[in-house]
Amino acid sequence: MLISPTIGAICLMASICLALLIFVPWARIIRRRHVLVSYAISVAICIAVALPMWNMIVNMFPNNSSSIINTIQKPDFTDKSMNIYFDAGGNIWWYTVSELENSRIEPCDFDEMSIPLQIYVDDLKWYVDVSLYAGEGLPPVQIEYNEFVDKPLKWDMNFNEGAFEVVNDKQEPIFQLIFRTQDKAIVNGFFPFGDRAVIICEYGIADLSEEMEIFKFNRIFKYPSNKYPGERR
Repeated sequence: MLISPTIGAICLMASICLALLIFVPWARIIRRRHVLVSYAISVAICIAVALPMWNMIVNMFPNNSSSIINTIQKPDFTDKSMNIYFDAGGNIWWYTVSELENSRIEPCDFDEMSIPLQIYVDDLKWYVDVSLYAGEGLPPVQIEYNEFVDKPLKWDMNFNEGAFEVVNDKQEPIFQLIFRTQDKAIVNGFFPFGDRAVIICEYGIADLSEEMEIFKFNRIFKYPSNKYPGERR
């Protein structure tokens, strides 16, 4: 389950309205004698009710927040036996550095579908091959060895030692691989799957339909990449 800032704002407003429906009638009872005091108490109670409800909503349906982006670290591939963990859609896969060096691993292999993503290590650097959803009726966008195979107009990519990102012509992130620690990476993206497409992030998986219009990943880097290579926002 994914939640966007728009949905979050709607939930917060609904919480405040619920609090008002509960407590405003009580305020009317005492406002004859203490009008300002009664309204001040009502507002304080509404806030006290709305904030915990908002916190509960956020914890139940977390978004791809900037806190994830702010914890980017350079992975360490010197220890060949060390496990590298990949988190996608709430599922975790792990492989040793040696396995990532010897083959192109497909880390996101779900029971019902396999995401077109390969990750591998070459000369202590990590690379991705991936197919990305470009829009209804359009062919997938192909990335190989961290480069566009056939770059769509105005699409771009940027990366550093700890993160890789692809954005579309509106500079909206379509794919992200983010190392939060030296041995754990998060996969975010819009991926083609048969005749449909899916959104995958750390917190869940959703079909691309209405969700695509309301859910967006936070951009990591500045663009255009030729002007800001590897420079974060």
